[in-house]
Amino acid sequence: MKGEPVEQRDLSSAERGGDLSRIGAFSDGVFAIAITLLVLQLEVPGGIESDSGFWDAFSGEAADFYAFTISFAVIGRFWFLHHRFMQMIREFDSGLIGLNMVYLFFVVLIPFTSELMGDYGNGLTATVFIYIANIALVTFSAALMYVHAGRSGLARPEFQRIVHLGGKAAFFISGVFIVTMPLAIWLGPYTPLVWFPLLRLNPYQRSRRKVSDGPPA
Repeated sequence: MKGEPVEQRDLSSAERGGDLSRIGAFSDGVFAIAITLLVLQLEVPGGIESDSGFWDAFSGEAADFYAFTISFAVIGRFWFLHHRFMQMIREFDSGLIGLNMVYLFFVVLIPFTSELMGDYGNGLTATVFIYIANIALVTFSAALMYVHAGRSGLARPEFQRIVHLGGKAAFFISGVFIVTMPLAIWLGPYTPLVWFPLLRLNPYQRSRRKVSDGPPA
């Protein structure tokens, strides 16, 4: 049709469009379910008859509560970044929808891997490896969404540069997660605490801030 962008003429409206509300609503729902499922790894102790018995039982939940807290913060951060990404997108295509589904697949897996780490992280390093790999795959799939949006012209013109840097920043973050995996041999489930200072070294994130503060919240 005359006047339509070149990239849009060869695609049906079912494959490409500007109504992002359903994608955003579906993604928000998945995030809400994933972050709610985290609390299911916490169990209310039963058969308690004294204060000392309560504190003994409560201390037994410390590892699970730690894993819950870390994962709650991680999922919350992922949701914030996804929300900001969607604000920078003007339209979708089938490729972006597919990558978004892969991204959400790994997000909704976090409650399971988080519970594994909470229950067995102090004794089984493999469970910490699985948890870190899960988080790395979430970030890697997010990086692919940024790259696809930039190459396919899906981003708003004013955010093209930020989307480009966002993909590089996400690849860097995924690399940080992978590089810290060997530390689990010594740190066990406390390995995620190393992420926070390392992620502040992300050069692409600093470049994004220089380009723009990003879209309004």
